[in-house]
Amino acid sequence: MPYRRVAPASAHGLLFAAQVIAGLLPVNRERLRSRQEQMHGPRVTEPSPGRGGGRDAQILHRRCHHEFVPLVELQALASQDGLTGLGNRREFDRVLDREFRHAMRDQAPLGLLMIDVDYFKSYNDLYGHQCGDDCLRAVAAAIRSAARHPRDIGLRYGGDECAMLLPGTDKIGAISVAQRVLGNVLALDITH
Repeated sequence: MPYRRVAPASAHGLLFAAQVIAGLLPVNRERLRSRQEQMHGPRVTEPSPGRGGGRDAQILHRRCHHEFVPLVELQALASQDGLTGLGNRREFDRVLDREFRHAMRDQAPLGLLMIDVDYFKSYNDLYGHQCGDDCLRAVAAAIRSAARHPRDIGLRYGGDECAMLLPGTDKIGAISVAQRVLGNVLALDITH
C-alpha cells in the first residue's frame, strides 16, 4: 500500500487530539464546560417537568420546545412543494419507496396516478406565470380533494406533473380516484 504524505499542520492536530484523548495533556474542563454552555445552553440533569422537576428542568423543557418545533417545521417544508402545498419530488421518492416496500411485504395493491396538466406551457405563455401558478394551485386542490383515505397522498412530480399514491388501492379503485380527480379539475372550468 503506498504511503500518503500528511501535511505537518494535520499531523500536529492529530497528535494533539490523540494526546488529549489518552489523557497525556491536561484539559481545562471548566473552560470546555463553559464553551459548551455558550453553544448549547446549560446542561440540566434534573427530571423533566410534570415529574417534580425544578426550575432547571423547566428551562430544559422550554429550550427543547423552541429547538424542536423549528426542526419539525423545517422537515415539513423540505418535503412540501412551496407553490402547490403538495409533497415535492423528494417526498414522492421517499413515500413511493416506503409504500412500495409495505405493499410487497403485505402483498397489497398500490395505486399510482400520474397526472399531467394538458397544454400547461402554452397556458403559462399566454396568460402569464401568475395565472399559471394559480392554475397549478387549483389543480393541486382538486387532487387533494379526490383523496378518500388517510394514506392517499398527492405529490408534485415536477413542472406541470403531479402524482397520487394510493396505498391499498387496486386498479378499479385507482380508476375511480382518477375519475374523481378529472371531475374535480373539469369543475374548475379553467379557460384555455
